[in-house]
Amino acid sequence: IQPRLLNVSSSEMAGNLLSAPAPGYPMLAKFAHLQGQVVVEAVVDRNGNVSRARVLSGHRLLHGAAVDEVLSRSYRPYLVHGHPVEVSTTITLDFPPSSTPSLPRQTATYVDLQAR
Repeated sequence: IQPRLLNVSSSEMAGNLLSAPAPGYPMLAKFAHLQGQVVVEAVVDRNGNVSRARVLSGHRLLHGAAVDEVLSRSYRPYLVHGHPVEVSTTITLDFPPSSTPSLPRQTATYVDLQAR
């Protein structure tokens, strides 16, 4: 039997956040002009690393990028009575509207047939 995790508010965990890279925007989501929020439940271990993450809500095309971003975060360990403990928290990620991605350039090659 696993002990029940301490649930810590997102605002309290934000104060312990050491690093959080910006989420990558999936190319298909860019092409579809998707935007919005993805809510992720995360478990932060005693060392401050995110050990598990699962999506609670948000557009399906943004799920993978949201989980990847959350798993790459690091926190200062959460302390209870001076001892680090594993905690659960909820993280909301914003995926703002993106500009239309540029399409690959096509180049034409000019061949002078008379030069042969």
